[in-house]
Amino acid sequence: MGWLDRLDVINWIDVILADNPSAKVIIHGVDMGADTGLMISGEPIKSNIKGIVADGAYTSAWDVMQKEFK
Repeated sequence: MGWLDRLDVINWIDVILADNPSAKVIIHGVDMGADTGLMISGEPIKSNIKGIVADGAYTSAWDVMQKEFK
């Protein structure tokens, strides 16, 4: 639900910065991607990340699981 995906995004940011060290990065995610972006915000992030846009993140993983797995 976004927890492992955050590591993929961090790795992609490293790829971008290897090619362009002065790149300015905005992370944008919708739905579960929004949750991934918010989870990245809890990691030690590089100063190149200028913002995170989280559109439609879930408020509770437990509530999502209850709804999906009735």
